[in-house]
This record gives sequence, C-alpha cells and structure tokens, in this order.
Amino acid sequence: MMDNQAVKSLLEMGIPHEVAVDALQRTGGNLEAAVNFIFSNELPEQAEMGEENDGSQPRISENKIVAGTKPCDVPNNGDQDIDMPDVSGVDVDYDDDEDITDERSGSNSTSGCRVTAQNYDRYSISETSIPPPSYSIVQHNEFKSNVGDPTVVLPLPLNSLIESYFGLFALLAAVYFPHVFLKPDFKDLNYRADWFKGSSFTEPKYRLAYCEAEDGSTTSEIVLASGPNEGLQPHLLWQLQKLISVVNTRKCERAFVSAKVFTSSLEPQLRSKLADSEHLYEVLPAFIKSLAVDLEMCPGIRDRETRSLFISSALHTPNKNEPPMETFLSLFHFLPEEYDSNLYKMFNVLLYPEEEEEEEDVIRGGEQEEARYVEPENTLKEVAPVLTILFNELETNTESVSLPNGVDIPLEFYPQLYTKQCKDQLIRHIISKRKQARTRSRCLLQEINELKSYQGKNISTILESTLAYLQTIPDDANNEAAKQIASLKDTLNSARAAKMEEYKDLASKLHGEWNLSHPETHIINTAKQLGLIENPYILTMAALSPYSYFIRGRNGAWSWIQSNTLGTEFKVKKCSSPSVVQEAIKHGTKYASETPLMFIYCEEGKIPTEEVVAEALKSNSGCLKFAEDDQNSLKTLRSQFFDGMGDPEQATNNINNGNDNDNDDDIDSDN
Repeated sequence: MMDNQAVKSLLEMGIPHEVAVDALQRTGGNLEAAVNFIFSNELPEQAEMGEENDGSQPRISENKIVAGTKPCDVPNNGDQDIDMPDVSGVDVDYDDDEDITDERSGSNSTSGCRVTAQNYDRYSISETSIPPPSYSIVQHNEFKSNVGDPTVVLPLPLNSLIESYFGLFALLAAVYFPHVFLKPDFKDLNYRADWFKGSSFTEPKYRLAYCEAEDGSTTSEIVLASGPNEGLQPHLLWQLQKLISVVNTRKCERAFVSAKVFTSSLEPQLRSKLADSEHLYEVLPAFIKSLAVDLEMCPGIRDRETRSLFISSALHTPNKNEPPMETFLSLFHFLPEEYDSNLYKMFNVLLYPEEEEEEEDVIRGGEQEEARYVEPENTLKEVAPVLTILFNELETNTESVSLPNGVDIPLEFYPQLYTKQCKDQLIRHIISKRKQARTRSRCLLQEINELKSYQGKNISTILESTLAYLQTIPDDANNEAAKQIASLKDTLNSARAAKMEEYKDLASKLHGEWNLSHPETHIINTAKQLGLIENPYILTMAALSPYSYFIRGRNGAWSWIQSNTLGTEFKVKKCSSPSVVQEAIKHGTKYASETPLMFIYCEEGKIPTEEVVAEALKSNSGCLKFAEDDQNSLKTLRSQFFDGMGDPEQATNNINNGNDNDNDDDIDSDN
C-alpha cells in the first residue's frame, strides 16, 4: 500500500487529486518523481515487475500479446485492474453489472453510487501487478465489440487535459461535416498501421504547392511531393481526413483513435498558445480556426468559407452613443457563477441585459422605454451552423455553486432568438410587454391590498362586524345602512376579484407567451410564424469531461463513452433515449465541475444524409484508400492473432471478450 501522505502532500501543492493519484501510480509512489512527472511529463525508468514468463502463456508487453515467441499487436483483454474513477462529477445510479469500474477497479466500486472527484476519502492507492502504462501506450483492443459502435477518441492523461478536448471537437467535425473536409483529395494519405496512436506523424505523398498569379494572389494545387515541404501544409486537415475515413466507413472495426493524433500535428503558433493557456476557452478558438484555415489553404475552397461553418458573428455596443462593432465568436463560455436552471436563462443574461435591470429602471416603461431600446448592448448577427458552448471549470477562487436540479440543456436549441433580426422584430416587443406587465402587476397587487385592508385592518372584517351589529337592532335606519354596507362590500369584492383576474392573466402571459426563460412554450412558435427562425440546433455532443462524453450519431442514436483518466480503458454504452443524456447533464451540473463541460449543437438543416457522406467519401480517393488500408491492417492483425493463439474460434472469442463493452445493456432512463 502506498503512503497516502504523498497524496496529501501533492494536494497541498494545489495539484488536483486525480493528477496526484495518476502521477504516484506511474512513479511507484515516489513523491519527488511524481512532482517531476506532473510538471515535466517525464517518467523515471520503471523496474520490471513480476516473475519471468515461461513463454507458455500470453503475456502483456507494450500493447502486444505474446503467445510463445510470436508477438501480435493486440492490446490486452481487459483483465488488468485498471481504476476508472468518475472525474465528471455525474452522480448517476447504475447496477453493478453496468458500472465501468466494476471488475477493473478493485474494491472501490459500490452498488448504487459512483465515486466522484470530491470524495478523496474513497480513494486509496494500492500496488498493482502491472504498472500503469506510459503516455503513448493504449491497452484497449483495437477491434470494436460491435461494428455499430462509434469509434472512440481516447483522451490523454490529465496533464494534457485541454488537448483531449481538441480530439473530441475533431470527432464532432468528422461525424457531422465530413463532406466539407473531404473536398481536397490528397490521393494517398500514406497509411501507417500505428497511425491511431498518434505517436508519430506522416505526411501524405501528395501535398500543396503554391504559385503566384499575375495579379499577385497566391493559388495552391495538390501535387506529388518530390522533396521537403515548401510553404504551409495542412497538417491538421490530413489528420482529420484520416479520422473521417475511419468513422464514416460502413462496418468499420477501428475501436478507438487517440487524441494525440491531433496534438502531434498542431502548428507552432497554436502550440505556443496552448502552452500559455490555462483554460480551454482561451485556446479552443485557435484550434477551430486552425482546422478551418487548413481547409482554406486547399484549391477550390473559398476564403473564409469553412470559418463561417464554426464562427458566428455578433454586434457589440459598448456605449449607446457609439455604433455597434462586429465581433466574431467561435464559442460561448460561462463561468460557474453564471450557471442557471436552463440554457436559455444563461443566454438571456448574456444577450438580453434589459431583462436584468434594477427595478427603478424597469418601471420607466412607455415611450421612454421604447426609445431607450434602440440598440441592444449585445446581439448575434449570424449564427454559424456549429454552436459550441463551454461551461468553465471550478477554480480555487470560484464561489460555491449549487444548483439542486442542475442545468437543463435542451436537445433542440434556437440561438436564432438572439439575432438582431429576431430581437428587433419580436423580442424587443416581448421585453417591453414583460416590463409593462411587471409594472402593472405591482400596481395591481398594491390596489388589491388597498381594497383588502385600511390602516392595517381588514376591510371585509370591519364591514361584516358592522353588519352583524346593525342586524341586532332591526329598525328602518339600520336596515337601510345594512343594505348600503352590503352593497359596498359586494362592490369591493367585485373590484378585488377583477383586479385579481387581471393579475392572474398577466402572470399567465409572463410565464407563457412572454416567457423568455422557456421560449419553447410560445415564443419559438411565434418566431416561426413570422419567418424569423427555421431549423432548430440539435445537441450532438455533451462532454462532461474528456473521460465521460455523449455523442449523437447522424441517425439520432446516442452513445455514452467513459474512459479512465489514463486513456487506456474505455466503455461504450447505448442510450435507451435522449432523456438519459439530459438527466446525466443535470447531475453533472449540480455543482461546478473540475473539468470544462463542452456542448456542441449543429443546425438541423446542415447535417448531411448518409448518402451525401458516402458520395463524398467515394469521391476522395486518398481517404477511400486510407479506409481500405486501415481495415486491411485490422484483418492482418486478426490473422496474426489467430496464428499466435492456434484456435481461430477461441482467438476471436478472446478478442471480443477483451473488448466487451456490455452493449447488450442499454442505459435506461430509469437507472
């Protein structure tokens, strides 16, 4: 058992618990070596563990199963005890046979609950028979257990957290916009059997060549490379095309690709920005832009054509006396303090500041209110087909954030409500009506109260007491007085009831047709009738962390991918319904997360059909060849494994068992 004091020492240095455990596991509990690894990513030489293998049984040796003397590049079958703690903070209940930590994490799994990153007391560091793998080693089987499963992008260790999000964003682009990035055909992407690990980078045999036109402009063409590169080359695009080739090939058996595939091809400027950035929102826009620029280098692609796919435009008015300035946004990000019960409320605060004014400003109303709302402070101009939203991670100076029900992230979102056109033609009038309604509601409450009591005494009680007294002395004068008092009482009750009905009607409209926090109840339908919005934006990815993310296939089916923090083991589960995704997000946003949350929406009308994707892949000879080479490589790997194991049927069972992701058990919304 390792000394838990070492973990405490690292925590006192401000190092996250998961990083501390990871580093100590890698360095055999050596505190000094763990600190060196965390800050320099260097591991000491590891002593061999265990006794010598006699060669009669398969043994694990750097991703290879060795049967006798024949090595086969097939990862282990999952029998190792590899801990997979839940770093996403999602507290969802599962049965024992569905928990990804079961049978792989020793005795740390508990029925009905998940270990979260905050539960430090639940963790213990134990010595294992097999040391944790080094940075570039992947231990999961290369073959899918089910051909219908999505290809997984495995994350990097926690000290390369941001780069893992790069891989997830690239996966989204590969699934939802392959036809865009397949336009340039590099003929031959120069296949290597270990490309999916990202340990090395190989350039295609065909590359870009540049020539200057008579007007001084520069054009490019794809030519066979005859020597070293001259000019800029789209390294990131090449890697993305490799991923596109695999994830969009029918009956593809490639189980996973490491996020390192993309980090190995980053341009120097992006690497420098990555080194200087502490938060994902600071550097993800540069990665998105790099993807777009790589494509725009290629012949036949118009300037800024691809950037408009990911980058929205906005108008910002710092002062009402100044003209609005156009800015460009590749993502929206929210601090933990800005979390709210649903996504529309969070966007309202950002883009409808008029709704958040103080009461003395709200009660102005009328013509003065309309005149003041000539130009909003913030508004969207054009919404890109891809909308990326980040929830920032918890920081040491972040105030305690607690939402009992979490954040409701809609499966269909309408960011068009925040465009200038929609705000001018619809939202500004709704905001004005809301403010007038709130002002009128306050007046009605005051009037109702005045009809109910006088100088702190209940008027109805006084009138009833007076009537009771008059009725004790039955004479003509008292009877006439009693009739007048009864009539006054009825008048007061009728007036109070009328004002109460008006108040209820205003409240109903504020919570219905004028409800900006829940526009799906009425406002969206109105906007559609006015022709202001058309297609919804569909939630396509929800990354609670790089180690726990949901992805939606183009067919609408959701899958949940979980991996351990080393990126060496993962599990794929099918979601029984989209509500499972929403519930998981709510659980994961009850408190600020230790890692950023990334949600990506795609405009419904821009999502390609299977026929469009198939045609685009068929038209790109380089990607088509790469996909065929990759599938042939997997077939060869199977064949080698059969030779090493002797019995083909048993070998196939071993491969499938090694990649057993329990896909027969879909995630049920009741779990």
